[in-house]
Amino acid sequence: MTYLLLIRHAQSNNNAQPEHLRIPDPGLTDLGQQQALRAAQWLDQRSITHMYASPFLRALLTAEPIAKQLKLPVTIRADIFEQGGCYRGHLPGQEIGQPGMSREEIRVRFPAWLIDEKIGASGWWSSRPYETHEQARQRAKLVATWLTQEISSQPGCHAIVTHGDFKQLLVGELLSDQRGIRQWGPIHNTSISKFVFKNGRWTLDWYNSAHHLSPDLITL
Repeated sequence: MTYLLLIRHAQSNNNAQPEHLRIPDPGLTDLGQQQALRAAQWLDQRSITHMYASPFLRALLTAEPIAKQLKLPVTIRADIFEQGGCYRGHLPGQEIGQPGMSREEIRVRFPAWLIDEKIGASGWWSSRPYETHEQARQRAKLVATWLTQEISSQPGCHAIVTHGDFKQLLVGELLSDQRGIRQWGPIHNTSISKFVFKNGRWTLDWYNSAHHLSPDLITL
C-alpha cells in the first residue's frame, strides 16, 4: 500500500508579518520551530519511508527536524514550491522575481539531502517572473501526475513538505475538485493531509489535521 502525507510548512517570519514587510525567502519564527518539532515527534510514529520538500527555506527548515527524527534523507524538488515562486513586492502586478537559494547554498546548509538537478548555481527560481494562478495549477497537475504514475507504485509512506496555496491546488488535482477544495477551511501551519492510493486513484483519508499541535501553537 502507498500512502501520501501533504504537510504545510511551519509558521514563517512572513506569516507573522503584514504583507508590506514580507521578504522573498523567510525562515521560521520561534513558534514555527516548535510546530516543526511537534510535527516531527508525531510523524515519528507514522512509518514514513520517503521525504520531499520545497526549496523555500521555510519548507526546508520544517523538514529538517522531521528528517532528523526519522533518520531519513530529504529530496528537494523544484516543482512543489508556493504559488507565485520566489519574488518580492506585495502589490498585484508589481511582483519582481528573486533567485531563491542556489544549489551550493542548499548543499552547504543541508549536506546530506538530495537536490533536484533543476536547481542550479543561479538559484532555484533564477529570478523568473511571478507565477500566475493558472501556471501554478498546471504545475500542480504535473506534480499530481508524478504522484500517480511514479510514487503510487512505490509502497510505503511518502511525506511532502510544501505550502498552503500550492497544497490546495495539488489536493484539488488529486481529487479532481478544483472548485470545491478552497471551501474546505483554512490550512494551518504544519497541518497534515493523508491520501491512500487504491483502485488506481488517490483517496483522501483525512484533511489538514493539526492534532499534533496544542491550541497555543495553531496558526495560519
